[in-house]
Amino acid sequence: MLEKIKSIFGIGKKVILDDGTIVQGEFNDNGLKSGIITKPDGTVLKGEFYTGEFNKRGLIRGVITFSDGQINEGEFDGKNNLKDGKRTYPFGDIYEGEFDKNDVFNGKMTNPDGVLQEGEFYPQNKGKKDFLLGALKKGKKRFFSDG
Repeated sequence: MLEKIKSIFGIGKKVILDDGTIVQGEFNDNGLKSGIITKPDGTVLKGEFYTGEFNKRGLIRGVITFSDGQINEGEFDGKNNLKDGKRTYPFGDIYEGEFDKNDVFNGKMTNPDGVLQEGEFYPQNKGKKDFLLGALKKGKKRFFSDG
């Protein structure tokens, strides 16, 4: 089936892969250039894609919304690993800054309780999506309030 997909060229095409993944958007002769990929587990990738082989269709710029509610947005490495941008966690924490192999690295983390951590973070997840938030390695921890 991938040979057929590689030959698709144009805008507004929609392809359903054998595993149930739905791919739609603008295709060139190397695969999906920009558009939306919806995976069977509910994960949605939207934006500009690496235009190499179709089976290596990773984001380079855009948004990934995971089925658990986590949202990654910004610049990606072409393999869906966030390099620079914003990650919003299902429980309300928000990290903005640099990532290293999909780990929080250097930036700021805010949470709904009014805690802001800013600086360099210890890696925690070794590139996996679900992990305990990185601990602040070097930087500042401050508390703020709305009032």
